[in-house]
Amino acid sequence: MNQNIDRRGALRAIAAGLAACATRSASAQQDYPNKPVQLVVAYPPGGGTDTLARIIGDGLGKELGQTVLVVNRPGAAGSIGTSQVARAAPDGYTLLLDTGNSTLRPAIEPTTPFKPADFAPVCLLTESPVALAVNASVPVNNLAELVAYSRQRAGQINYASTGLGSPQNLVSELLKVKAGLDWIQVPYQGGAPALADLVSGQVHVMFSNPVPLLAHAQAKRLKVLAVTSAARLPALAQVPTMAEAGQTDCQGNAREARQRADAAGPESARFVHDGRYAALERRRCRDPLSTGGRKSVVRPAACACAATRVRSASRQTAQHR
Repeated sequence: MNQNIDRRGALRAIAAGLAACATRSASAQQDYPNKPVQLVVAYPPGGGTDTLARIIGDGLGKELGQTVLVVNRPGAAGSIGTSQVARAAPDGYTLLLDTGNSTLRPAIEPTTPFKPADFAPVCLLTESPVALAVNASVPVNNLAELVAYSRQRAGQINYASTGLGSPQNLVSELLKVKAGLDWIQVPYQGGAPALADLVSGQVHVMFSNPVPLLAHAQAKRLKVLAVTSAARLPALAQVPTMAEAGQTDCQGNAREARQRADAAGPESARFVHDGRYAALERRRCRDPLSTGGRKSVVRPAACACAATRVRSASRQTAQHR
């Protein structure tokens, strides 16, 4: 299978990655969309999720024949934006790019104002690894050295995350447990401000989407020590996986995305799905996305049974408790 086919497979999945709220009305479905569509990103501009939304937003708008507005609603580790979509009218005009907050947050904080049953994934489409990076001034060059350095400075090493329950928070805490580390979490509203403080030296360590790290790594403002994917990423071919670096239990990926559970109109959902698919076949969208190591985990046609997806999400929440 060649690289172009691999990219097409990943982007077909990513094209289904937004979460759509479809209308219950059959008549409304027939002329959907007839006004601008909002794509909610629950994090600030400049992070990995925001970058993905902006890459696909313009192309999706052209395919749908309507403007797609990327709306950033950061705060509370993604809960503010996710809550907004949970409360939105199920008419197909408020979309959510969800990286797992709809299931992880309720598992950790039961008082969260939304639950997995409020969202019905069209399908699980991509898995995106995260990469472990340190500020350039930290005197380590690999994961083993970071572990040793951290153990010698218990309680003195801080790590950036996008908040309690975020993928970055969970993988950082997992590494702390497995490697016996005493790191201090510094939560941020999103990946962009967290990365800015990593580059400036305000924090020592961060797990991040790989794409925003690339330019800083090339400029030697930070060092990328490992990735959580099962195999090395083409854009970071010199960087080992966590397993290669000796931490076999610290593998994982952020997943995208979900749809309102009461968005029961299959025709509107499929129309949005097909528009994303077509938009992301365009090369100008494919190339920057494939750089980040996202890969397809389902076929794009697997967007049918919302009830099954809700049950799956509920089981996932139970596993995180």
